[in-house]
Amino acid sequence: MPDRPPEPSSFSLVRGGALLRLERLLGRDVFRPTTRAVLGVLVTVVPLVVLAVAQGVLFGPRVTLPLAYDWTIYVRFLFGLPMLLIAEEPIDFRLAMAVRYLRTSGLVQDRARPRFERAIQELEHSRDSLFPETVLLVGAVALAWFSTRHVLGLSASNWQALTPGDESSVTWAGRWLDLVSLPFLQFLIFRWLWRLGLWSRLLMRVARLDLVLIPTHPDRAGGLGYLGEAHTVLGVFLVPVSAVMASRALQSVQSGAASLASLKGPLVGWAVLALVITLGPLMVFVPKLLAARRQGLDDYGALAIEYTQGFDKKWVRQGRPSETDLLGASDIQSLADLSNSFAIIDAMRITPPNLRNAASLLAAALLPILPLLAAVVPVEVILKQIAQLVAR
Repeated sequence: MPDRPPEPSSFSLVRGGALLRLERLLGRDVFRPTTRAVLGVLVTVVPLVVLAVAQGVLFGPRVTLPLAYDWTIYVRFLFGLPMLLIAEEPIDFRLAMAVRYLRTSGLVQDRARPRFERAIQELEHSRDSLFPETVLLVGAVALAWFSTRHVLGLSASNWQALTPGDESSVTWAGRWLDLVSLPFLQFLIFRWLWRLGLWSRLLMRVARLDLVLIPTHPDRAGGLGYLGEAHTVLGVFLVPVSAVMASRALQSVQSGAASLASLKGPLVGWAVLALVITLGPLMVFVPKLLAARRQGLDDYGALAIEYTQGFDKKWVRQGRPSETDLLGASDIQSLADLSNSFAIIDAMRITPPNLRNAASLLAAALLPILPLLAAVVPVEVILKQIAQLVAR
């Protein structure tokens, strides 16, 4: 009996790796996104508080910046970390629907279906591999260690280090942050980037297949516009990452290590990077869409010449038709339909996402920065700085 084709929605970008193996050992799915978020907070924040209380750096005058007043902890571990875990469900669902669309829409020709399914299987194999996650975890721990060097370089004592520049004065809570909390958060970000890399590779493989792109498709992207809409869900990933990055940058402003004006370059750079991460993978379809638009203009242009010549000969050159002949004439409607089709091809995009998709993701990357900025700098100062930057 031949193998049954896969179900259209049988795809997951996140259901793999070490966590899935643990769930299989336990025999059930016990780590849903909300459960993971709660466990993540329990592992990263609660020990910090307990250890800070034990050494007297949660409140009080022992250090200049106690843990309770370090709002970057709230942003990173009570907002950013849970959001990165909760984001798995909506992102996985939308990308699964994108795969369903590619499987059922007819965009992938029948002869290319085996290659398409093989590309999905390769993605799933890479997703389930433990080696990449191990490398990402090592990288996260190493980056957290370098972060400790930054803390030791600060001029004021804080809950992480009692004496600036003295590594032996790093607190218990500071050690937990370096060895557990911060690596966990950074691992989640790295893992998301790894997953998006796998998704990008899948899209690259799809772009090499024989695709049936229709230049007159109403989405004005040859039928690939759905992928642009699906990618807007990646804003759920950008929001917590943006908030985490902004909290660190604005902490530097608060401590005097940087100025608000100096954040202009990084802000623009992050906006560009956010679009590259979320919409860049879809740019692999540009050559296909460009070719489909060019071919559509050629085909419909030739058809338009042939039809309009016949129309001109019948309705203009052979004498002016009577009003009765013109009313309800199908030739008139066909001419209008042909004109509309040609206009759609002429306005066809060469990228799956449209400007609305890009604006949605840009807002997700930048809006979380505003309330954090207001928490550090007075609103009137923010408006003044923005006016000065715009005037330059």
